[in-house]
Amino acid sequence: MALTNTLETSITKLPIIYGIAALITLGMNAKAMAGTLYDITDLGILPGRTSSDASSLNDLGQIVGGSYGDDGWRAFLWSASTGMKDLGYLQSAYPTSYASGINNAGQVVGTVDGYFGDYVRPGSRPFFWSNNTGMVGLALNDTSPDGSGKAINNYGQVLGDVGHIGYSDFIWSQNTGETYLNLNAPLGYDRAYASDLNDNGQVVATLYNLYPPGGRAFLSSINGSITDLGTLPGRDFSTANAINNAGQVVGISYNLNYNSDTGSYDEQFAHTFLWSITSGMTDTGYDFYPNDINDAGQVVGSIGSSPILWSSSDGIVDLNTLIDPSQDWKILGANAINEKGQIAATGINQSGQTRALLLTPRSGEAVPEPMTIGSTLLAGAGLVYLRRRQLLSSSKLAE
Repeated sequence: MALTNTLETSITKLPIIYGIAALITLGMNAKAMAGTLYDITDLGILPGRTSSDASSLNDLGQIVGGSYGDDGWRAFLWSASTGMKDLGYLQSAYPTSYASGINNAGQVVGTVDGYFGDYVRPGSRPFFWSNNTGMVGLALNDTSPDGSGKAINNYGQVLGDVGHIGYSDFIWSQNTGETYLNLNAPLGYDRAYASDLNDNGQVVATLYNLYPPGGRAFLSSINGSITDLGTLPGRDFSTANAINNAGQVVGISYNLNYNSDTGSYDEQFAHTFLWSITSGMTDTGYDFYPNDINDAGQVVGSIGSSPILWSSSDGIVDLNTLIDPSQDWKILGANAINEKGQIAATGINQSGQTRALLLTPRSGEAVPEPMTIGSTLLAGAGLVYLRRRQLLSSSKLAE
């Protein structure tokens, strides 16, 4: 009788124990999500070319970059409806091209180049492209031998530069033409390099000296004011890489150490920073190279050869852990991220083909961390143990 009462008590409590184990497991899964799984879209290549590389994308999922062949790079624009479109080149003097930015209107910025193979070498020039205008060369009247197109915002403002030793940055639009920024002269620096602009017309740049080397990250506003973004504690220098429409800036802060063996300066104690007008410069806690930031504060970049996604909530996640291994891709680089969380990336497949890729987050599907998977298995093992105890007790009762 005692045995029967004990067994009945155990069986009565068993659903409660099952429920607690399940809740523990679900709770762990809810708290420990390492990231979202991404689907991969292979953007292909232009006809007659062997590889492709993605540099930027807009909120519609249109992607730009370059497709490579025996005659060099050719700029492309890809969309899900039309596939990959060749944007051409600028006259015979600039036979190669590469697109570096696109806005939500489908307008594109990039660089045309004459430096390839046996081609004549007039240098390089920034370009603007739209469906209405085709490819338009910028700063063509400038006597400088080189230039590049860097970014474009949703108002059609293009950030570019021209120059040879010491580049001059400018903003161009169809209405105003080129307006040179002249960032470095007022602050006494030798050089200035602008890297990105947002829809508010804010430009981030690094102002630096040639010797001793090292620079500071700056923000230039539409009214002409220039803000020194500072450095992280214990660091002397900083560089600004990208800015979003919320005014958040991502970059790197570091020190330099003179190496007498090589006669050069080595970067030390580098950490990636996030800057905003309200919080100033904050340390992400990691040393990675940031390529782009969206308005949600998600950053794509790289640590060495590993492409990463960073956010203040999840820290750093290797993008190759967020794709289905059965898709047979290895992500090589992540260059841009839009407001939907889609990423413009470049990868290599099992056949050794390098391709431009679009990474699209799967809605509502997250990847549990290894600890979560282990906890789930542990909870499952507990349930199996309880079930075996139940069966064992039943067999003894039947004897």
